[in-house]
Amino acid sequence: MKRISLAAAILLLLSGCAHVMSQESVRKSVKNVPFSEVASNVFFYEDKLFIWGGTIVGTTLTEEGTVIEVVQTPLNRYGVINDTDVSEGRFLVRSRKFLDPLIYEKGRYITVAGVLKGSEKRPLGKTDYVYPVLEASELYLWKEEVIYPPYYDPWYYDPWYYRPHYRQRYYCDPFWDPWCPYP
Repeated sequence: MKRISLAAAILLLLSGCAHVMSQESVRKSVKNVPFSEVASNVFFYEDKLFIWGGTIVGTTLTEEGTVIEVVQTPLNRYGVINDTDVSEGRFLVRSRKFLDPLIYEKGRYITVAGVLKGSEKRPLGKTDYVYPVLEASELYLWKEEVIYPPYYDPWYYDPWYYRPHYRQRYYCDPFWDPWCPYP
């Protein structure tokens, strides 16, 4: 019985540290090659599987499917975006599926597993930029984080803080209690 519970605990701990992409994609992907090197030598790395991630710049619907422009950011070993202030360039993601531009909108984070299918030159500002193009096999769109503004009451979020339910004059101190009705 102890062995079964130990095995279940180990399995539970290991499942929490899983990559966001499938194990097959992680196993087959090219690792330890910087994005800038791939972007400058696209023809050398063509038809190889990569896992890249970043911030969506825009989503365009085409007759063949969807094209997503992404600003590359480094990923950790689980496929999670490390630092959004660091980038080695941009890339395009082509998908044959319909991906709604209101869901895959500007500013969302995405991790993509796909095969490198050459490059494409597009205008970026006043210059032409050469984008590496990934044919997507897997997409992982990260959930948007909701940040709530802090409430004025510093004890508002702490359910274990004991606040007296009474408001009598002799229990109220205006220095410590901002809701004290007595100055």
